[in-house]
Amino acid sequence: MTRCKFSEGPVILMKHAISRALLVVCLAVLLATMAAFLWTAGLHEPASHARVGIALRLPASLSQVVVQDDGLHLLHQRPSFGQRSTGFEPAGNFGRGGYGHGVIVSGLGFTFAWLPQGFQGSDYVESPYMAIVLPYWLLIAGSALGFLYLSGLARRLVGLCRFTRTSWALMALGSVGFLVLNGLPSAELPGGRTHPKTISQWYMRTFEPSTHSRITHRFGYPFTWFQHRRAPSRPHDVDWRQHRMMDNLLLGASVILMLGMAPEAGRRLIDPPKPPMACRRCGYDLRGNHSEFCPECGHQLSVTQKDQLNDKP
Repeated sequence: MTRCKFSEGPVILMKHAISRALLVVCLAVLLATMAAFLWTAGLHEPASHARVGIALRLPASLSQVVVQDDGLHLLHQRPSFGQRSTGFEPAGNFGRGGYGHGVIVSGLGFTFAWLPQGFQGSDYVESPYMAIVLPYWLLIAGSALGFLYLSGLARRLVGLCRFTRTSWALMALGSVGFLVLNGLPSAELPGGRTHPKTISQWYMRTFEPSTHSRITHRFGYPFTWFQHRRAPSRPHDVDWRQHRMMDNLLLGASVILMLGMAPEAGRRLIDPPKPPMACRRCGYDLRGNHSEFCPECGHQLSVTQKDQLNDKP
């Protein structure tokens, strides 16, 4: 019994239109997030950039979206008369996103802060607000996966995940390099961020910090996700940036995965895969051939190719 597919035509067209629209949205989010991430990254020095944001001010509320170095800040606030606006400040210690009052849930760079009734400080008043911080690694990873899936590139990348011994060796080498770069600290002296020039200086500053009264250890590459400052007045001054840790982890995982796919990609580039109806040795088109051997090079056909040739009219 033949099923009528006339009624499925508009549904299929609508699905294709929705898929194309989602593809464009994922690509736009990916490009915009990458641009914001690079704008606020500050790989070598603290980022001195203009803050990008948009605000909607109403008589009874204030809604803002601001790009910061730790992610996309979304804030909704009910300012009261005489109360200052919360605004957006650089990320504080332990990834709390700069919001220090109310109910705060923070992890891996994601932050949710809610202050329902306001806060009365010693010399200031905090208005009620609700804030969400979306880290760049989450936006980049989500939009990139959506784009790869909707565009069909994910199937091609999955086809390259045929890991051989060479692939595992390259992935192991990349993992060791990632652990070394992110596990060994840099030892810096204050005042111009003086770096050690020799291995002996680095060893003394790292494992014998008593030789210097003030020292800063930084962990993470290319982004510093943890630093420990030693000083006579503040011997345990630490700064932990969860979003930078996830940025390094996402970047390292991407590089390690590309190293694993490199041998298969190189093999396909040098020796492209042959179609199923071609000779496995010389690539000769076997359609129309009814013998057990390739007429071009004499290579014996496989059982699968014989069955496929016999099924052809």
